[in-house]
Amino acid sequence: MVIRRSSAAVSTDRRIGRRPVQDLDLGPVVLPRDAPVFREPFVTQRDQRWFDRPEEFSPGRWAEAAPQRPRFAWFPFGAGPRSCIGEHFGRLVLILAVATIAARWRLTPTRPISPAMRSLLTLKPRGAVWMLAQSRGKG
Repeated sequence: MVIRRSSAAVSTDRRIGRRPVQDLDLGPVVLPRDAPVFREPFVTQRDQRWFDRPEEFSPGRWAEAAPQRPRFAWFPFGAGPRSCIGEHFGRLVLILAVATIAARWRLTPTRPISPAMRSLLTLKPRGAVWMLAQSRGKG
């Protein structure tokens, strides 16, 4: 739950771009062939239509599936045939890393504000993320 919530809060992809292979009629808007089209997980995953209080860190909301939420309201690894090939490996590594660190350490932010983000290929913190690591006294 915590990992899914964290992925929604800070998606690794800033935006995902595609180009229609033919003119695409969306009703009031027509996207011409080869027009750049971008989807931004950062924006979609904060949409109040799909997430109640989206800015609030509430891992419990991920405990059960939300049938009223569209399938791609949350897509931290992209979606469809061009989604990230490393999604399953990335999730596995993330779960193991978080479980290992959380079992041994309590991490507490030392600064009252979240770091500014920067977007290169992926979304990353700008500068250091200052934390105090306190041993849980295990292993």
